[in-house]
Parts: sequence; structure tokens; C-alpha cells
Amino acid sequence: MKIVLPKETFFITFKFIYVFPILVSTLSLLILGFGYDYELAQAQVQVQGKIEITRNTTIQNATDPGLAINSDSSNIYAVFHRASNDSTNLYMVNSDNNGSSFSSPVRVNDKEGDAEPNVSPPIRFGPNNEIFVLWHNSVPSESIPWGIPDIRLAKSVDGGKTFGPTISPAKNEPVSERGWADLAISKNGTILIPYVNNELVALNESTLLYSTDKIDLLTQIDILRSADGGDTFQKITLDKEGCQCCDTQTTHGPNGEIYIAYRDSDRDDAQLSDYSDPYIRNNSESITPVKAKAIEQGLIETKIYSTTRDMVISHTVDNGSGLKYSEPVPVQDLEWIMNGCPSVGAGFQFDSEGTLHVGYFTGNGTDGAGYYYVKSIDNGKTFGEPVPVYTSNFVPTTHTNMDLTVDKNGNIWMAFVTYPVTTNNGEGASHGEDGKVLNVVVLDKSGNKLGQTSFTSKDISNPSMIPVLDGAMVGFSDGNDNVNMITMKRT
Repeated sequence: MKIVLPKETFFITFKFIYVFPILVSTLSLLILGFGYDYELAQAQVQVQGKIEITRNTTIQNATDPGLAINSDSSNIYAVFHRASNDSTNLYMVNSDNNGSSFSSPVRVNDKEGDAEPNVSPPIRFGPNNEIFVLWHNSVPSESIPWGIPDIRLAKSVDGGKTFGPTISPAKNEPVSERGWADLAISKNGTILIPYVNNELVALNESTLLYSTDKIDLLTQIDILRSADGGDTFQKITLDKEGCQCCDTQTTHGPNGEIYIAYRDSDRDDAQLSDYSDPYIRNNSESITPVKAKAIEQGLIETKIYSTTRDMVISHTVDNGSGLKYSEPVPVQDLEWIMNGCPSVGAGFQFDSEGTLHVGYFTGNGTDGAGYYYVKSIDNGKTFGEPVPVYTSNFVPTTHTNMDLTVDKNGNIWMAFVTYPVTTNNGEGASHGEDGKVLNVVVLDKSGNKLGQTSFTSKDISNPSMIPVLDGAMVGFSDGNDNVNMITMKRT
């Protein structure tokens, strides 16, 4: 292993680490802080194929980062959560030198504690160089212990130096569990926020429950739309039947349309739950406390059903105005029957030639359960043959999202989280007792694997990826209140 120490920047000293095939080492990173509270961070690294890890920026006392790169300026932006005095806030930093140094952190939310670590907050850019950040917070509830997730949005008009008052896009909507949201800004400045809407029902003044029917929770994939820069929003229903707990994802198409990926839940094919199925057995209970209360109130019957949970993609058909959408198309029509929460959405992006690249998870793939790659050459109307990236007889879901990006050379980078595996078929996965594994895989345009690397740590948040230099940067938190931003390229 060759370690090269570059010259110090004004703010940060990095160790650059070059890693070659089948090498296991410790990634040690010394970062000198200026208000970030940086510290020495370590992560086990395993690499197969020629991948070069060139830099890791680590921020202490920070979790759940979101990354973005402005295609016009190449500036890198990162947001992260930081807890202090029993409250959590969201902060932004940026870099104008490819991540060699970052600005001082700026708080995004204006109200103290109005942020909650949950997902990687998306950062998007408006047509007039505005910067938008979306995140979640939970409203306390006596009957729902984890609170009721809601959506927050903030805008900066000075490059991220300051942010305006926090916006609550759903403030005029009925109380509901709004989570797993993403953000898109169309070329004409229309704001689109797709999210999973789990409807709630009030049993009395203090008790809320999930609204259900005889099959499942009443869940829609909705969109909050604003055509006036976030001053007002309207709700649009994209799909009346969606999975309750998988991230939505957005990307821009080459034709100016906004594409939205989400996991469907088709009740037409509902089946009584088969608890010999490992996903149903491990991700749900036959009667949860919420369902037991709903049964008591006569809201549902005792039979518990499973529905198909395939990943689908829809897009605007009105030049990104967000009022009209195409019919959702499955990336693979697998009919994965599931009762419970896979809690993993898709990662997708168009390349410079107009090909749509998609990474997704399924428990019913052509080569077994796990993570797959697929592409479309006709703007998402049809998809090619799936390429298995990480598969086995059983790959337990880790309740963390995945991400995908395309670098300037056309290589596809995927990041997803798994549990350590102790048997060949995946049944011996630790389910978190031995930490989690962040897997990063790079593919060529044909889906051939060029290399892969993994980072094992106590716990790993939803990864966020962006293209940088000749490769990609992945951001994640490691369970020890450290945010890592790792830059890689293929050699």
C-alpha cells in the first residue's frame, strides 16, 4: 500500500490512500478542524478491482449526510445533522475546489431543533442559482411513539451563505405521516416533492392510528407542487397504492421532464401472508400493536395480506410542470410479494447520451434476492435485462436507502448497505449485531463490474453519491457520529 500525504490546505489535512486489488487495510484519516470538531476516523476497507480512494473528509458529531454537485459551477455541497442539547439541527458546507477544503458550516433550519436524522437530505438547484434543501422532522404524538414524520424545505439565494425561513410544504394538508420524500426543481423553477403518504385516522382527540382497509395500510405516493418558489403548494396524487416505507427518488431527464422512482404496492394481486417467506417473517409481525388496535376498532379484519412491491418509474409529461405524469413502468416486472417494510428505494440517473441507469433492491430477482442494475435507452418506456450486482438466496434489507451516480467517463457507481454474511446463501447475515457494510460498486455502460469496495462500521446511514473529478464521492455516517465523504476513482 502506498500512502501519499499531500500538502496541507488552509483548513484540513487529508491522508490520500491508494488501494489495490484484494487488499484489506485500515483507512486512517486525520482531519484538523476549525469548528467542525473533526477527529481521527477509522473504517475497514476491502477493495476488489482497480479502485483508487483518493480522499476522505470526516466530520465529527454529524450524521445522515446529503451530497450534491452544481453542474454549472462544479461546487460541492453537503448537508448533515448535528445533535446538541437534546435537539438536532441541519447544517450545510460547500467546496469550490473538488473537496480539498470546505466552508464553515451554516445552519439550514431557522427554528432550533426542527430537524431529525432520518434520510439523506436532498439538495437541489433552481434555474436562478437558488439552493433548496429538503429534510424531515417528526411531530410528537401520544399514540405513535416515534412521532409523525413531516417535511421541511429551505431556500438560499446567496450560494448557501444564508437560508430563508423554513417552509412547511404540507402545512395546509390534513395530519398524516409524510416521509421518504425527495425533491426536484424543474427547468422552469417548479418545485416537486414526491413522498410516501401514510394516511392516519383519529379514534379520539388524542389517539391517531394508521388508516387501513382489509388488505393493508392506506398509503399513497403524493407530490407537493409549487409554481411560485415555495410560497404555496398543492397536493397531487401520483399513485393511490404505494409501499409504506421505501424512499422516493427523483432525477432530471434529457427532455426536461422530471422522473420519479418509488416502490409500488399493487393490491390487485394481494395474497394472504405466507410466514415461511423470510422477508415476511423477518420484516413484519402477524399482528402488530397498531394492527391489533385497528382490529379492535373494527377497521380491519384479522387476515394479514401481502402485496407486490416492485420498483416503478413515472415522469412528468408537461415539460416538467408537474401537473401531468406518465403511467408508472416497473423496472422489472417481478411481482415480489411482501408484507412489511423493505425500506430501500432506487437510485437512478441519466448519462450524457440519454441512457437511464437504475439500481434497485428486490427479494425476487432473476438471480435471487438482492441488488440489481438495469438500464433504459428509451427514456424509461422499457428496460433491458437486469444485471445482478449483489445477490443470494436471501439478502435481508437493512432499512437504508441506496444511491447511484454516473461519472464523466460514463461509469456507473452504486452504493448500498448490507449486513455481514457468515454463510454462502445469506441466511447467516448478522442483522446488525456485527455492524453494517457499505458496498460501492462501479460498472461500465454494459453493466460489467469494473471494481468494488466496502466499508464496515458499527452502523451506516443512507449513502449519498455524486460524480466528482474522474469518479464519485459517497457520503455516509458510520454509527459513531462521524460523517465520511469518500472520493474514489477507477484506475
